[in-house]
Amino acid sequence: MKQFKFLFGFALVIFALAVSFGHLSIPKSEGKDSDSFSAQRASEYIKVISSEPHSVEHPQAREKVRNYLYDKLVQLGGSPEIHEFDSVKFRYGGYFDIGNVYCQFDPVSGPAESYVMLVAHFDSRFRQSKRQKTVYSCGAGDDAYGVGSILELLTQSLEYRKEWKQGVKILFTDSEENHLDGMKRAYSERKDIFENVGFIVNLESRGMDGPALLFETSNNNEKVLDLYSEAEYPYGYSLTTVVYRFLPNFTDFTVVKDDIPGINFSSIDDINAYHVDDDNFDNINLSTIQHYGAQIEPILEEYLTSSEYLRKDALKGDEDMVFFTVPVLGLFSFTKPQFTLFCSVIFALFCLALVFNISARKATFEGVLVKALVLLLFSIVVLGIGEGIAVLVAKVAGTPFNITNTPYVPYSSVVANVSLIALILVYLKVFLARRKRSRMFNIETLLAASLLMVIFSVVLYFAVGENFFFSVPALLVSLALIFNMFVFMNVLALPILLVAALLGGSFLYALSVALTIGALGLIMFIAFFYIIIIVGMFECYMSQKRL
Repeated sequence: MKQFKFLFGFALVIFALAVSFGHLSIPKSEGKDSDSFSAQRASEYIKVISSEPHSVEHPQAREKVRNYLYDKLVQLGGSPEIHEFDSVKFRYGGYFDIGNVYCQFDPVSGPAESYVMLVAHFDSRFRQSKRQKTVYSCGAGDDAYGVGSILELLTQSLEYRKEWKQGVKILFTDSEENHLDGMKRAYSERKDIFENVGFIVNLESRGMDGPALLFETSNNNEKVLDLYSEAEYPYGYSLTTVVYRFLPNFTDFTVVKDDIPGINFSSIDDINAYHVDDDNFDNINLSTIQHYGAQIEPILEEYLTSSEYLRKDALKGDEDMVFFTVPVLGLFSFTKPQFTLFCSVIFALFCLALVFNISARKATFEGVLVKALVLLLFSIVVLGIGEGIAVLVAKVAGTPFNITNTPYVPYSSVVANVSLIALILVYLKVFLARRKRSRMFNIETLLAASLLMVIFSVVLYFAVGENFFFSVPALLVSLALIFNMFVFMNVLALPILLVAALLGGSFLYALSVALTIGALGLIMFIAFFYIIIIVGMFECYMSQKRL
């Protein structure tokens, strides 16, 4: 019976991790006959767009793509326009001309007072150095994913056009890859096309695989988040908006986000295909494309058909929300005051758990402090080892090391996974050796890990206003240790460790693919605390009596 219990629990943990890594938490591709968004149909647009490189260094190929998009919008019943801009300076010298493709679709009743604008760029990346070799991207992911998805989203939304109360504006920008030239020139010289735009959805791609991440929102996003709650398979973190402000990365959304409410999506997995020759049609992922549609299609329908958005400023809010997603459980969002209260409750619950367990002689204050110090030192060593591995593999691959962007490292995901597995095995060896000596070891270890996560949460709260990846696990452990005083821990341990696995796996996956192998040490540092929780909760789950 105990062996079955172990295998059952272990299988659930592995399943939760598989879900959290996006393998089972994003939708499968819909076929060509589907009545809703179909990645198969979107891929037909992507195939044409990405048939060859079409960067600013390929004017004829770029014009071919531009004309193709123009014709498709005509076929959908629109009256598209090509807005040309000349004398755009290329970052490698010289000048060139560009042309955006724009089209407006009104409700059947006529021009609307409010519009949603769907934005993606149609140019591919210009020359890029990949391990001392110059290559060109065909732009299948970046950004034919966005362009193809928009064409499919528009096609589906036109099916219920009679119900529209708001309209749709389509903007396919040129020369985004150079200096956001198409969007910048449009916003400064064709301000008329942004008239009455109350909501912008920008679609980008930083990799060919994995979930489509909501990685950025406009400021004061409370009402935007209310609308995003309509999405199926939501996947996003407000933390990424905070981090993105400090990174040297920009998209078309950057130009308008301070003036117009909106959201910015991107696939982020497999950066080794980003901006290089691997970004081609042979490497597209239909599930990734489907995830764009699954999130945006319900949002688009709600915006177009609801009277709530008749005013163009309907989505302008007063404050920013803190939000994160947990696979299966969905989207969690808080106003700043709510999140402050949430953090305060976590701190109080941890203190209560500490007092209860010390009073019941299940832990000692000195034991918790000593273990907290040991865990802190060990986690710092883990961080150093992880960064050392990252520097080493970057050097072997001949790629410059950067903690937030070390691309083109072969088998980087294998290196990361092996490193994390090694960390788990080392911790298990230490944990299993100690737990045989004393049951108190597990309780004190969980309290020590929670103490550190509470401290990290306080620091992060005041530094960036975000700490969910430490505060939520601390909450889970505190609740478990409080309830352990009244019921057997194994009643709550399995659900708690599964939630921790879903939250931790999902966040660490997004963080690792976004920051690349260069941030391996940071990933291992955070993962270390989740390992403590999951292993500790698993021991409680296996226990036959109250600890």
